[in-house]
Amino acid sequence: MTLLFLSFALAARAETLTDAAGRTVELPARVERIMAAGPPASVLLYVLAPQKLAGWVHAPRPRRASSFSRMH
Repeated sequence: MTLLFLSFALAARAETLTDAAGRTVELPARVERIMAAGPPASVLLYVLAPQKLAGWVHAPRPRRASSFSRMH
């Protein structure tokens, strides 16, 4: 998984993608912020690159919130 993450991080060029619905999206060469698709992806992103995490999908439960440092 880490190798996959690094391969995307090292490829610094803009890309144009077309999704299954035929919509075209241009991805920048450098991604600065990422919004994870769900709680497991949020935790993985928090561990690998917390500075890129745009926000949480759901607010952490009060008893678990203390496990995460405040994000800036």
